[in-house]
Amino acid sequence: MELLQLQYFVTAAHLENITQAARQHGVPQPAMSQTISRLEKDLGARLFDRQGNRLHLNEKGALFLSYAEKALRELESGADALREGAGELTGRISLLVLENRNLIIDLVAAFIQAHPKVHFSISHTYSAGPQFACDLCVAARCPYPHMDKSTALVEEEIRLAVPAGHRLASRERVSIGDLEGEPLISMPPESYLYRTAAGWFRRRGVPMEVAVICDDPFSVRRYVAIGMGVAFVPARSWQGLMGDTVLLSLEEEGFRRTTRLFWAEGQYMPIAARSFRDFILAEAPARR
Repeated sequence: MELLQLQYFVTAAHLENITQAARQHGVPQPAMSQTISRLEKDLGARLFDRQGNRLHLNEKGALFLSYAEKALRELESGADALREGAGELTGRISLLVLENRNLIIDLVAAFIQAHPKVHFSISHTYSAGPQFACDLCVAARCPYPHMDKSTALVEEEIRLAVPAGHRLASRERVSIGDLEGEPLISMPPESYLYRTAAGWFRRRGVPMEVAVICDDPFSVRRYVAIGMGVAFVPARSWQGLMGDTVLLSLEEEGFRRTTRLFWAEGQYMPIAARSFRDFILAEAPARR
């Protein structure tokens, strides 16, 4: 039994797709298939039920997965212990950052300056699936159920951004009822902002008319500025980004967003990721 066989098996078990698993490891798909087949031959048992490129973990595969994951965690722990004993922080940290991107980018830059041999893999995709296995998630709502531990980083009011000269621009406060018929520039449906807004429109019995869906804060600002619609934006983390727009408070109470840092409490986390988690918790309050 080889270490590479275990690594390929664990990845394939989580993705249930041989092509995606091969892509994640940067190897040809036939090489991935052959390596897993050799593992099954060594074990004398089939671990997957196959249908084309789709893999479905069977009962024996599910049993072996728990042992394989434990073995890989133990090996990683040993490597981390050696690195830690050498006084040098190295490794790769995987982050899913869905909210407060500017804050986290600043923290990443500061952390790299202190630990130049640590590398990051960062995704800002709301629809990130199991193919992006992250150590830490920064979001108002984490898409990964296994990340069961969290702490609040930033709580902020959600406001309405309207173009300068808009019919509502002279108002200090507006309600959801004032937005009937207004085209909305929105983050993706998976985002906390979209879900929060949709809930308020539904409760008020007002149709939500989405004109543009975009996951880039800069582009949202531009769409609002040129008059394509209005947008719900977090007041603190988007401060200074809204340019030629006006930010209005909402009359609805509880229109707020809390960005949290998520991780899996019962799952092994590499030393580099643990160090960055502790760095975020220590530095975020001073930088926001």
